[in-house]
Amino acid sequence: MILIEKGNVNVDWNAIRAEYIGGGTSYRKLAKKYKVNYNQISERGSREGWVKLAEEVRIKTLSRSVQKSAEAAADNAAIAARIRTKLLRKLEREIDALPDSMGSETANTARENVYSPDGKRITSVKEAGKVYKLRDLAAAYKDLTADMQIAGDSDIEDLSPLVELLRDG
Repeated sequence: MILIEKGNVNVDWNAIRAEYIGGGTSYRKLAKKYKVNYNQISERGSREGWVKLAEEVRIKTLSRSVQKSAEAAADNAAIAARIRTKLLRKLEREIDALPDSMGSETANTARENVYSPDGKRITSVKEAGKVYKLRDLAAAYKDLTADMQIAGDSDIEDLSPLVELLRDG
């Protein structure tokens, strides 16, 4: 919209107002850019409440940004909770699969020679011993629960004594 005001021709007050309200500029910069007297912009801005409008736009924009960040954080938390649940179930199945007799394995018993039908050795490593599996499971559980803030979980903070007890036992 082009208006004529106090000798200024081709002053687009809508553009000036929109640029000011949109933020990032001052009356002085707008006066210079649009070749309009600073006092005219200041008077018009005061009369039309540009400062208040700019603040409302800034608050709405900030509010939308905070809302989007909160939604993203909630989504991430939900994903993390689902992953923790899946991992806890898997850990539970692995622990349930362990035999009741623990502590008899050593590093030497974690190896086994396997031979092909013609007598050649194929591999010399079998699945890790039960103690090592329990240690790995305890470490996985500790890592999994490190970021969880569950009341009463202070007793799971260090499971290494359990592994040591079973190894010595």
